[in-house]
Amino acid sequence: MQNDDYLNKDFLQGHEIWLKQSKQFFEQSLPLLDQFFSSPYANEEEALFALDEMIYYFKAQIKSQQNFFHFLPPIDPSRQSLFPKYFSMLAEMTDESVNLLHEKMRTKIEKKTSPQSLRDFYELWLECGEEVYQKWLHTDKFLAAFGEIMDGMFR
Repeated sequence: MQNDDYLNKDFLQGHEIWLKQSKQFFEQSLPLLDQFFSSPYANEEEALFALDEMIYYFKAQIKSQQNFFHFLPPIDPSRQSLFPKYFSMLAEMTDESVNLLHEKMRTKIEKKTSPQSLRDFYELWLECGEEVYQKWLHTDKFLAAFGEIMDGMFR
């Protein structure tokens, strides 16, 4: 039962989950991000192309990791199949966050207000994640995933 209490606690702390996901995502993406922020781009077109490349990499990285959410402490990989709605929701939220990041970065580059540092970019990533999380928090899919987790606690 102790593991189930831990599961419930972490699921209810979605913001912490998002921060853990973001940290791992950025650690694995650091070489590409360093290149993006250390290379001056001659014009807007080059910067947009580099951004598109980076977003493509992000999406490929997410899809290639079979257990992308393996770092979530409450659910080890052997139990993930018990929570398909939960992991499907997390995958959709991540994809939506990356799309929103792409959209916001394109707009910032076009307005010449793009982040000048990795820290600024990371803050924008967190902002996108928070926006997506807040939107999903009030959906039927979120409630279904939460119900799935709650049901799983009593199995």
